[in-house]
Amino acid sequence: MPEDIPLLNPNTQTVPLVRTETDLELCRKLYQRAPVLIQDLHDGSQRNPWQVQTMSMFHMSNDSNLFLTKGTPAYEQALQQGKTIVPLYESKLFYQFDLRYKSYEFNPKNSKLEPVDVTLEQKQHSSYLISPQYWICATDVQERLDIKNWRNPWMLAWRKIARATDERTLICTVLPSYVGAGDSAYLLFPNVNDNYAACLLATLNSLVVDYLQRLKQAGVNLNLFYLKQLPILPPEAFTEQDIAFICERVAKLTRTADDINEVWLTDYPAYTFQGPEERLQIRCELDAYIARMYGLTREELHYILDPADAMNDPTFPSVTFLGLKNKELKLYGEYRTQRLVLKAFDDLEAGILK
Repeated sequence: MPEDIPLLNPNTQTVPLVRTETDLELCRKLYQRAPVLIQDLHDGSQRNPWQVQTMSMFHMSNDSNLFLTKGTPAYEQALQQGKTIVPLYESKLFYQFDLRYKSYEFNPKNSKLEPVDVTLEQKQHSSYLISPQYWICATDVQERLDIKNWRNPWMLAWRKIARATDERTLICTVLPSYVGAGDSAYLLFPNVNDNYAACLLATLNSLVVDYLQRLKQAGVNLNLFYLKQLPILPPEAFTEQDIAFICERVAKLTRTADDINEVWLTDYPAYTFQGPEERLQIRCELDAYIARMYGLTREELHYILDPADAMNDPTFPSVTFLGLKNKELKLYGEYRTQRLVLKAFDDLEAGILK
């Protein structure tokens, strides 16, 4: 086990929280298949295949003087001065492949703005925009982006707050780069075009990578040092065929709102936001495809989805996506993600799914 530490956590040299020998073997296999996202080297340099930069853009306390609340004198004054006002995103406002997950609405019962789920009907209107709790001047956002010399009109974001017991742990989406982001939403700037960035987004949101993150995260914060040490397939691992398969599906999941459609995967058509079953099917196809790219067998993928079921032992000590499984058992009477992912894997193996 000590000899595994440089492979599994090369930056922090810490021990992952593996429960069984099977988990350890899977970790070894996945880390041997792909380098970590960012490896800190002894000479102070980095091995960074995606040439990615990261940022926590605005601190919710230290930068609060920059935040504007709609309807206040400061907000109205900024508009009168001709300033462009843009949303300040918090992590609760987005989900995997979805930048319109929640929106703030005024609750007359307590006279407060509160986050509420965006309805399917609202999402099916591409012009619908979420309402944040705070707004910010576009010039303040641009100043922060200039620090990273970021010029792409999109950026990736992931939730800082996540638990290994949640339905999903690593939650990432794409945002237009003119919006602001609070410190609960870390930003990722990969120095690649949006087709490759879509492959990175699909990989980060995959069940395989989420499984590995769950074996490492002890608390509720998915900090940068976790993300840096995840094994992420490098850009050169993606062939033209891989890119076509992944981008078509990422476009269907993300190109559903006017603001992102203008700046992201513009070679693909805009899509109407689909219902949960259609989106689940697309995500499961992506999960199966990414799993095959990592070299997993069907049995190994089955184990990642549900160790006890794969081992045919209800007392097996390893647990991965229990929150997701329990939610789907309650909603559908079955662990639907498992069935659809394994079906997609079989179809890919048989050449049926392309």
